[in-house]
Amino acid sequence: MAGWAALITAIAALIGALVWPMAIVTALMIFRDPIREASRNLPALLGRMQKVKLGAFEAELSAKTAGLVEEAIDAPGEISFSQIRSAASVKLAARGIGDAALHDQLEKLCLEYETIRKAMPSGQARTRAMVEVLVKLRTLAPTVEHFLAELKASSSAGKRLAAVAIMQVDPGLADLPWIVDRFRQDDPFLFFQAGTILRSVANLHAGTDPAVVAAANEALAIIRAFAGTPDANTITLLESIASGAAA
Repeated sequence: MAGWAALITAIAALIGALVWPMAIVTALMIFRDPIREASRNLPALLGRMQKVKLGAFEAELSAKTAGLVEEAIDAPGEISFSQIRSAASVKLAARGIGDAALHDQLEKLCLEYETIRKAMPSGQARTRAMVEVLVKLRTLAPTVEHFLAELKASSSAGKRLAAVAIMQVDPGLADLPWIVDRFRQDDPFLFFQAGTILRSVANLHAGTDPAVVAAANEALAIIRAFAGTPDANTITLLESIASGAAA
């Protein structure tokens, strides 16, 4: 009896092994048209899902920067804990979003800055609008820091501002010669922002790094050679770095 039971069990297993593949093939044959249609629609569905994710990410970016603009205006050049926390939240929200979509978001902010810079007359409204973009770039910085080399090499003022924002958030990424070049090649709005990177790097070395002191002195010489009255805040900042008293 045991032999018969074993034989029956073996036959049942064999039938099961044969039936399941046949059932799958039959199902594929029966539902081949819906399956084919679904496969055609899959790229569009994935695209819609990506757009939903990107929309949620943009909403998160706007929400996290909404309360930071006044703070950035009141304490220019300071990277507060609120900004760092917002940047961390945005980086988490960016999970699942591809590099292409992140790059597009970065491009959009850079273009917004360039449009403000060219279209708005000089004044408080223009400065505030620029600060709003800068705050968003700082908040986005940890998420897009792998684009830093591209941003530094760009001829776009907006992309160079993005590079500055990334270095402000992470002064360990600072490129001192590139920062000094900002005082030669960019507009005054970037001068103070570039100076804050030098201050952060100086503070990492207790204000004693000769390379940072030399960079601050070089930046001062560039600014003082310009015609007109230089920005007092930028001069004060660079002088404090050059004297080893950055804080």
